[in-house]
Amino acid sequence: MDSLRGIAALTVVLHHIFLTFPQAIMPLDLSSLPVWLDPVTYLRYSPLRTIVGGRPAVILFFVLSGFVLALPFAAGRSVPYTGYLVKRFCRIYIPFAVSIAFAALLASLAPTGPVQGLSEWFNLKSWTEPVSFRFILAHLLMLGTPSTMDLNNVMWSLVHEMRISLIFPLIALFLIRSRRVALPSFFMIWLVATAIIILLRPDPLTRSLLDTAVYTLFFAIGAQMAIDKDRIMEVVSYLSRPALWSGVALAFTLFAVPPGLPGAELLYGLASILVIAAALGNNAFRTALEHDGCQWLGRISYSLYLFHLPILLFLFRWFYGEVHPALIIVAALAIIMPVAALAYKCVEVPSMTLGRRLSAMLSPETGKVRHTGGIT
Repeated sequence: MDSLRGIAALTVVLHHIFLTFPQAIMPLDLSSLPVWLDPVTYLRYSPLRTIVGGRPAVILFFVLSGFVLALPFAAGRSVPYTGYLVKRFCRIYIPFAVSIAFAALLASLAPTGPVQGLSEWFNLKSWTEPVSFRFILAHLLMLGTPSTMDLNNVMWSLVHEMRISLIFPLIALFLIRSRRVALPSFFMIWLVATAIIILLRPDPLTRSLLDTAVYTLFFAIGAQMAIDKDRIMEVVSYLSRPALWSGVALAFTLFAVPPGLPGAELLYGLASILVIAAALGNNAFRTALEHDGCQWLGRISYSLYLFHLPILLFLFRWFYGEVHPALIIVAALAIIMPVAALAYKCVEVPSMTLGRRLSAMLSPETGKVRHTGGIT
């Protein structure tokens, strides 16, 4: 599953490179023949969009997180709740905090103001405010509002991941104990929260909290897959090769659905189910994901996700207009990968080690979450 996470993280990097240029978001006249002679059109309006699709990759992250977090509960193991929270906090928050400090440093060293020739996304979503201690603190509070994600806006997904992690043991227990009603209940939460967002247009903080309710569905989907893992593996193992790869092709196509369409994220969730099921039950697909390169990408995926955008912003702010964009992109990738590998070794690994040590210091009889009971 780490390999899938790594591929998704690389897709997010490509997504942000793509969004840097106006052609990625400017209106196109699709009835014009010259438009279809431009490769960019196919990256926007064909299944190739999956290669540069950021939101589908994040939905896959959410489903994968739900799957991995639910495995101990699905196996019937007791999980110390306090220890779980400590490990989860260290795993998510410490690398996140380091990435915010890294982004603040680069933002303070970069030229300010809009960069002519680059997209509105590039100029209006990031580094629009002067860096200050209060500004950094506002990011570290993880409020999830647009003004508190200016330094590194990939953090929007981490806000939801952290919130959902706090209640995830209850989500897993609900799914295990109430199999018939649990997943439909999370779908109803998704439906109600989505309706409120569309109809009432709430303030930014309320909107962020409602978004958390929306994304809980995808964690629940992943958790349900963990609970039914053996059954999924058995079913997939009986599929013919054409049927399996047709499912993977369908997933690739669903991931390419434009994010603005109603229900698009549900289609991304379905695509995530298909991909994870293929990875679980098919030896050929699983072997491909176990390639050393995919495994390495999976290990550094969180750092890749956290640190790539500040590097992109910094390089394009300094060098766009002076150096050919292709060279900036090559330089960015050449820097991003080693930085992500270094951050994994120097930030992520120590954070996970700290989380395990702090968790081990807690009494094993305190705050346990049991698959047959609740939080005690």
